Amino acid sequence: MSGQFFFSLLNPVVTAMLATTFLLLWRKRPDQTYLAILSLSFFACGLAFVANDFMQPFDSPLSRIVANVFFLAATVGACIGALLRAKVAVPVRFFALVCGLCAVGFCWFLFVSPSTEARIYVVNAAYVVIGSASALALIRARPSSGLDWTFVVLMVCLISLGIIRPFAALMDNLDTYGGGTLRYSAYWATVQAATPALAIAVGIAFLVALAERMNDELRLEADRDFLTGLLNRRGFHKGVQLALAGNRFRTIRPAVIMVDIDNFKRINDEFGHAVGDDVIAAIALVLMKHGEAELTARTGGEEFTLFYRTGTNEDLLERAEDIRLAVSQTRFAGIHGECPVTVSLGLYSGARHDTISEMMAAADQALYEAKRSGKDRAVMGSDAPFPGDASLDRRQFRQSSTG
Repeated sequence: MSGQFFFSLLNPVVTAMLATTFLLLWRKRPDQTYLAILSLSFFACGLAFVANDFMQPFDSPLSRIVANVFFLAATVGACIGALLRAKVAVPVRFFALVCGLCAVGFCWFLFVSPSTEARIYVVNAAYVVIGSASALALIRARPSSGLDWTFVVLMVCLISLGIIRPFAALMDNLDTYGGGTLRYSAYWATVQAATPALAIAVGIAFLVALAERMNDELRLEADRDFLTGLLNRRGFHKGVQLALAGNRFRTIRPAVIMVDIDNFKRINDEFGHAVGDDVIAAIALVLMKHGEAELTARTGGEEFTLFYRTGTNEDLLERAEDIRLAVSQTRFAGIHGECPVTVSLGLYSGARHDTISEMMAAADQALYEAKRSGKDRAVMGSDAPFPGDASLDRRQFRQSSTG
């Protein structure tokens, strides 16, 4: 009897630990709603086992209703959590309809035409339908990783349990009324044994998914500029390399625009670095809105680079003029009219086999010419020079210019 008692405690303890874990994670990450739903799901699962194994009298209609309501809530919650994690629309009405039909069937075979086996078939049919709908929704979302497919596999496990156990009971291979009650039957023993394994598998899958999401966020943060939210130099080069790798045969001509804020040293000296930061952030917004680039990055202190998967000279000149005019019409907080904020732009439409370093070197050389010829203008670059030469020119220009 003592062994049976501790065996009955296994599922409530396991599910309580999982529920607490996901509740604490949700409090740390309140934007991840599915964590709260999972916590409630595991909590409901534990209450279902408590109702089935510890509510007295065990065979009362109330204990059966309470236990199965919590089991159904746990199943639906786990499926909703998987869908929300994958950013798939939850079929709320369909789930509600299935739960409603399940409730009607369960009550019919509890009060009108009492049958333990029939109730088992009704409840497991609901699990199969809900699990199948969730699995199909996840598959339609085109899983892109092994982890995404793991959730599909877990749905298949739920579906399999919902089919195999009732089928075994139907074929009299699984006793549903051992010892005169479901509590001591072989059927209930399989439920007690299988649920911890499935619950732990589900919990681990969601924990791994959360860890992967956090890792992706850290990688994204490492590739972003804190002040502007744009890509930094590292993120920009990674993004361009991916774009160029997808165009191995170079059937198109990539292009870049380099943008530099004119007289930025004067802005910092006269108005302070805080105003200078505001100007950089404002210019970044202009570039995101008017640059229409594939990738936009802050690649230097007051320097930005825009990458286009393809762009002719005419396209780049049009984009550059839009940017220049937008900057001239922008009002910068803390900057008076005697110190207008302008930008110089260097443009380069790449040859088919130029590397990103060669394209940036050519655009940088054009930017140098725009600065030298009066600023507040765009200059189209010619053939890409050797990157080291352009870098040297740029350094020399930086030393001899105030911005």
